[in-house]
Amino acid sequence: MKIETIICNVVLILFLGSVTSCHYNTELDNAQFTFEREIHLEGEEILGTEGFIWSLEVVDTLLVGWTRMSDYQYVICNLKDYTKIAEIGRLGEGPDEFDGSTYFSGQYDNINDSLYLWFFQPHRNGVFRVNLSQVLNKEKLAFDRKFKVRPHANLTLDVFYLNDSTIIGPQTNTAIDMKRFITYNPANHDITVMVDNFPKVENRNNDIDFIQFKYNHVYLNRFDVDEAKGKAVQAMRYFNRIDVFDFEGNNDLSIVEGPENPICDLDHFINNQNLYLCYQDLCLIENGIFASFCDDKTATEDEIRKGQIRVFDWKGNPKFLIHTPYNLDTFTIDENNGWLIGCCIEEDKKLRFNISSVLKELNS
Repeated sequence: MKIETIICNVVLILFLGSVTSCHYNTELDNAQFTFEREIHLEGEEILGTEGFIWSLEVVDTLLVGWTRMSDYQYVICNLKDYTKIAEIGRLGEGPDEFDGSTYFSGQYDNINDSLYLWFFQPHRNGVFRVNLSQVLNKEKLAFDRKFKVRPHANLTLDVFYLNDSTIIGPQTNTAIDMKRFITYNPANHDITVMVDNFPKVENRNNDIDFIQFKYNHVYLNRFDVDEAKGKAVQAMRYFNRIDVFDFEGNNDLSIVEGPENPICDLDHFINNQNLYLCYQDLCLIENGIFASFCDDKTATEDEIRKGQIRVFDWKGNPKFLIHTPYNLDTFTIDENNGWLIGCCIEEDKKLRFNISSVLKELNS
């Protein structure tokens, strides 16, 4: 596999040196990023009356929010003024109902001015598509297409349909031999591509519960795809790295800051996971990779944790560093109107930030 690591031309530093007693070989460290421009944005609150929302995704002229405050799993809002116009995914056990663990990655199709949303339901219906336009027209929700995914695939959260024989996504931490991501063929239920976890963290404990709920947490990540580019991108939660792959699993690019492997003491990681927090979410546009980064790892329960949005081009060059007053656990980008829209779960806030100048420079 071809691996290209981005090295910035500044003095090398040790990542997380203040929170662990490990001594790293600086020859294996990558430089601290030097961004072309640094921006501080305050943002403004939106969707104040919609209650708790876990995540938001821009879909054409709409905003889809994953909520836990109603009989439906998702709320549909207008991007113009953020008013709620519909709900989708009634919670229940019926054939066309959602079970509360039905995930929307943000993938959608626009076919003849009709919008279709792709969902993943690991315990019941697999990967399926629904006609959102029918819902907006007050018609009954119906699954438009459906692909069964068997349990051995162990897929979770950010799952994408590429074609009738290829579904791609990360594996859940409950998979004993957890992979970074796989591709799965729903026609014959074969796993066709498997990307092993890296960088490797040594583990001498073979207890199944330990592997599933402690060790595998090292490799939690957010995953997104750019179908036009044929690329899959992973931002790691506990490694300061973003990796870009093709759909065959080849690692084309790695964007790494600090040591390749900052977790040299697994017990220390398990007991101090907040100190290792890195990337929280990921969003791809034609000319950029956006990733939310936890900027304030040592905030106490009484303090507001601050965040960053790190923006790279597709060659891995650090372009913009956007400081936000809240750590954004999830976010999406409204390119047409120039907004970054995010959720801070700890503070139960939904905010938007004006990034028109960032988008203009990226697209110039």
